[in-house]
Amino acid sequence: MIVFTTFLKINQIKKLLILNLNQSVNIFIGDECLFALNCWIRTADPHIIYDIHRKRINPSKSVFIGDHVWCGQNVLLLKGCRVGSGVSVK
Repeated sequence: MIVFTTFLKINQIKKLLILNLNQSVNIFIGDECLFALNCWIRTADPHIIYDIHRKRINPSKSVFIGDHVWCGQNVLLLKGCRVGSGVSVK
């Protein structure tokens, strides 16, 4: 299993950026992004849920963050999130 995270020219991370990667999904972060204190990026739920047929119903998903994105303090980006370029997330 390969888990891959891409960082392209990130300007600044203030103190703590928490990346939670699971099950061969990716976090893609574009150029010149800024992350304030205590930002979380999660690609999965903290637990697995199965239906009555033992099929998983909450699979992990990649997170995509465009260029020139600013994530403010305590931002939580969850699985499947797509943040477009030039966006401010508060």
